[in-house]
Amino acid sequence: MPNRLQHEKSEYLLQHKDNPVDWYAWGDDAFKKAKDEDKPIFLSIGYSACHWCHVMEEESFVDDEIANFLNKNFVSIKVDREERPDVDSIYMTSVQIIAGHGGWPMSSFLTPDGKPFFAGTYFPKVARQGMPGFLEVLQKITLLYGTKRNDVEKSSSEITDVLKKQFQKSEEVVETEESQVRLYIQNQLEKEFDVDNAGFNKAPKFPQPILHEFVLNQWSKNKDESFLKLTTDTLDAMEMGGIHDQAGGGFHRYSVDEKWLVPHFEKMLYDNASLAYLYLNAFRITKNEKYKKTVEKTLDYLSKEMISNEGGVYAAQDADSEGVEGKFFVWDKEEIEKILNSEEADKIIKYFNVTHEGNFEGKNILNKSKDIPSQDELLVETALSKLYEVRSKRIAPNTDRKIITSWNSLAIKVFAKASVIFENKNYLNTAIKATENILKNNTLNGKIQRVSYEGNPSEIHGMLEDYSFFIQSLIELNESTGNNKWIDYAIEYTDQMINEFWSEEDKMFYDSGISSTDTLVRASTSQDNITASGISVACEVLIKLSKILNEKRYEKIVDNQIESASTEITKFPAAHCNWAKLLGENTYNDQLVLAGKDLNEFITISNSTYNPNLVFGFNNDDNEYFINKGKKMINGKPTAYICKNYTCKEPLNSIENLSTNLIDL
Repeated sequence: MPNRLQHEKSEYLLQHKDNPVDWYAWGDDAFKKAKDEDKPIFLSIGYSACHWCHVMEEESFVDDEIANFLNKNFVSIKVDREERPDVDSIYMTSVQIIAGHGGWPMSSFLTPDGKPFFAGTYFPKVARQGMPGFLEVLQKITLLYGTKRNDVEKSSSEITDVLKKQFQKSEEVVETEESQVRLYIQNQLEKEFDVDNAGFNKAPKFPQPILHEFVLNQWSKNKDESFLKLTTDTLDAMEMGGIHDQAGGGFHRYSVDEKWLVPHFEKMLYDNASLAYLYLNAFRITKNEKYKKTVEKTLDYLSKEMISNEGGVYAAQDADSEGVEGKFFVWDKEEIEKILNSEEADKIIKYFNVTHEGNFEGKNILNKSKDIPSQDELLVETALSKLYEVRSKRIAPNTDRKIITSWNSLAIKVFAKASVIFENKNYLNTAIKATENILKNNTLNGKIQRVSYEGNPSEIHGMLEDYSFFIQSLIELNESTGNNKWIDYAIEYTDQMINEFWSEEDKMFYDSGISSTDTLVRASTSQDNITASGISVACEVLIKLSKILNEKRYEKIVDNQIESASTEITKFPAAHCNWAKLLGENTYNDQLVLAGKDLNEFITISNSTYNPNLVFGFNNDDNEYFINKGKKMINGKPTAYICKNYTCKEPLNSIENLSTNLIDL
């Protein structure tokens, strides 16, 4: 018989609806039951594409013995971390405090009032490789809770106090010198770079777009080609590796080895959107056509496989199909020879390291041994298309169809930017449709919600990252189209963001809004991760909008927030790469105003040049923001004004002159 999770919308929660475990979703009912029956809470947090989450379910949560023990002695709660990143952040921090490391599935044990007292990640059903068995853990927790309640209460209170301090504003204020922070990060990245295989550190190897965006940003300031090479070498290695889906496009989650060969096969929207944007920026700098093709393959993958009927972009695809990780993506040599003609098969075998023995559990993960010679490119692409067609008829991994506002915003950003640089109207249509979907289906009563399902918004309030990332994507749409309606939307949601997440008393942003009242503490996370922190992006958009509007209130908020985060930034600079570009007095002091009606050519040229410090203004519709004042068309032609801190050069009517001046900016 299905449990309570049958009534949920989350793909991850629904995966557990037939477990014999008496699961609750996060909410008052679970905590009330725990208090009424004086039982500890078992909190399990994961996500639909998480391989080890599936493993723990198959080993433990479908096991009657374990289910019966849980049902008798605990109140069990399941949380989709992608729905509730605020809950995940709090308890992941507690896992790291207790266990010294984190990961998913997350397994936490709480008092009835939500205070953690023991935690870990994946537990096998039976003890192995130094890990205790899950039933053994449950038995010990039950005994501890029943016989040493004072110790449990004391420990949970101490851990909660540490949690609260973790998310509080530091009393110490440190001077954050931009040059020092940047130099520290650069030195650390150079030290951690893998010179043999590219990327940072050894296995497992994660794509880290935020670190590489810092490298590109740093290059724009000092033109250090040797430092830039850290990123271009990594992009080359990832593009050639098994982490890159050579047949279907897009990138898998991470590589389990240091050579980018064997991936963890799930595909996440945030990875693919962020990596596509990184490759796009690398193309803007280097004009390397390989980077352009990688962007196109990634965006085409998203377009073909991840777009909903409403225009939203799905969250993820699983690693597993038919109960086997990676089965959907790997090949037999004989299968390739059967599908392709002899010439095509010979080239695929030659260029993609295909053997009878294989490189992954007797099968082949396609990976390039070298760049494809130009004379073979068309033939290889044709062959890969044939393989993709055959692969599409296999039993596919599950797709998590929730539409997450922040992740969709990352996709909107890259589709918008790529549309103008590659002059691809389909990309722009995708970006606009995804934006309209958020405005229609990921809002409720005028406020942004975290997710939607099949065109219906959830009741989960939007987090800071949902607001700040969406505002960022609206600004990007404005830069790519010249349409000021996107700035109007950005202003509207910026004011909402400040009202909901900014604490004037604490002088800092919180990850969850004042409307969210169901967590143990209110988290505030400054550190960037795979994506930039919601707080750093909030500061980024506030600075940009302050330049467009001359809004001093926005500037003051940013100054206060940087001061509040200063201790964390100076202690852990490499964990604050996105913040580095926000420090100092010259942030976004380069302005470009385009005046006129037919600005398409000017917009294309302006976006094709890499200048991460540039703020755009468009005076084309009588909606004059501060940045546009006094900047009109000259000679009845589209006109460009290039300015530093609002001091402008002579206006330009020539595309050629605009391009030259932007390069020299």
